[in-house]
Amino acid sequence: VIIGPDVPRFDHDPITRECKGLLIEQNRTNLFSGTANMAATGSRWSIGGSRGFEGANIEGPDGTLTSFQVVYNGTSGDLGVAYSPIGGSSELTTSNDTIYTYSVWAKLSAGASYLTGCRLRTYSQNISVNYNLVNGLVLGDGTTATNAYENQGSDFISSSIEEYPNGWYRCIMTFRSGTDGNQGFQLYLISGVNNHALNSSSANGESVSFWGAQLEEGSFATSFIPTGINQESVTRGVESVTLQGTDFSDFY
Repeated sequence: VIIGPDVPRFDHDPITRECKGLLIEQNRTNLFSGTANMAATGSRWSIGGSRGFEGANIEGPDGTLTSFQVVYNGTSGDLGVAYSPIGGSSELTTSNDTIYTYSVWAKLSAGASYLTGCRLRTYSQNISVNYNLVNGLVLGDGTTATNAYENQGSDFISSSIEEYPNGWYRCIMTFRSGTDGNQGFQLYLISGVNNHALNSSSANGESVSFWGAQLEEGSFATSFIPTGINQESVTRGVESVTLQGTDFSDFY
């Protein structure tokens, strides 16, 4: 649920919906533009090549038709989505030698048998992690194949996946930026353990949908900060809470 400023926010378990208490977060900035509706006309996210196309929007985790559905057409090769910053550059300006967290919600189409997940990737450093959207696993996390990371060197920090209702997962990757001040970002559709080079005509029509992409400076992901298509970034300020009164001995 997206709410406005000066309204208390309460954290909940995404599956059981159990209230976990008042949510108070540090300030963070979503550096991606156009995340409030990744499928909007003029979207900052574009499908590379002719191996896929944008499908009809499906309901995102917030209940709105703002997810970006990438449909595979069954031909051979990579099927990726690239982020294009405002101004036409293919890479986003980042601070040198700085820790960032890249995240997005992703959902596999119903009945998919060939497509199994997605891949988050940065370039020019070429750091990536694969995520299984069938069973909610980070591929290469020690329980699955160990080759599901790309360039897992000192600049790779961590990865995780969080389950949400209706088949959605939040895929998260934390990394350290390089020293050239520029970073590109991609999303790929994958099949199996580490196969982002697709090749199955029988899988024509299978898809992965994306919602709520976020790039923030810091070593962990925070709650989603939506941005407009012409907003270079949006910042959530430092949050604080004040309890007014004198008798608070009966609760915590």
